[in-house]
Amino acid sequence: MLGLLRRFFDDRPGTRLHLHFEAISGPWERLFDGEADLILHHIDKSDPRSTSSISAPCGSSGGGAGFPRLPDLGFDHAEQMRDHAQCIIRDTARHSPARDYFLIEGARSWTVSDQLMKREIILQGMGWGQCRAS
Repeated sequence: MLGLLRRFFDDRPGTRLHLHFEAISGPWERLFDGEADLILHHIDKSDPRSTSSISAPCGSSGGGAGFPRLPDLGFDHAEQMRDHAQCIIRDTARHSPARDYFLIEGARSWTVSDQLMKREIILQGMGWGQCRAS
């Protein structure tokens, strides 16, 4: 995505870009509150405001290289990971109801602020996490 932005702004040197990182429902909240002009985020098909917005597929956020999927670890279902710390990203929404994706209720968890920290926690073997499938 940054490569796309770079090509766009290379041709527009007088245009300013302010990037902010938000998580979970924070990006949608900023857009709906008029605090952002553009967000790069998943589409929440259950919210008619997001499905009526202009959108374009930007690729998959899948597991990526180096991130084994649960079956590769010998687990068929995330519930089998209950005894291991689950790494989750903190929702940055300020006034919207909190959302949890793939959270195992009652399991031990580590909460982090962004995807980079989640990746590091997983790579260090301190916890596990799931990706939201688009």
